[in-house]
Amino acid sequence: MLSKQIVCKHSLSRAGLKEQLEKASLGIKNYAIIDAAKNETLFSYIKGRKDSYTSLFVKDSRQELKTVAPYLLELEAEDANWIIDDIIDKDLGFVIGSETCHQDWVNKLSEWIYQKDEKGKVSLFRHYDPVVLRQLIENEGSGSDSIVTEIYPDSVIVMKASNEKYTKWTIGSKE
Repeated sequence: MLSKQIVCKHSLSRAGLKEQLEKASLGIKNYAIIDAAKNETLFSYIKGRKDSYTSLFVKDSRQELKTVAPYLLELEAEDANWIIDDIIDKDLGFVIGSETCHQDWVNKLSEWIYQKDEKGKVSLFRHYDPVVLRQLIENEGSGSDSIVTEIYPDSVIVMKASNEKYTKWTIGSKE
């Protein structure tokens, strides 16, 4: 039986990450997930981009919460320095490489943001926050890898690690 799990972890240097982003070798498409709530100038930058970007909040609240929403952005090769220096290094977001199309990611990531507890109360699950995602991945032995692999299946995730290094996790199928 095949199951999704974190199958590989690598350390990358800044130069290695920059090269992979410029060559789009993380996946067929590279995306950034950015948490605009962590920096008040991010939304201004995001809305000025010509590339595709979408809020991950539900449609009803997208306009009202646009300056503090998490966003999915399609990345181009020329975004490498900006995404590393201004987003990843400041823990404002992370990169995903995947074959999944933009709208499918938006649908999948949006559905995981609003979670109900056993009493039916809706809470915000900040899986798009690199600090939260890093903790989920690092606690994979305690069962949280199933959450990570459900949210980000068949993808490569890259985010900041310590000592000016970056960590790249590959999520896929393993028997």
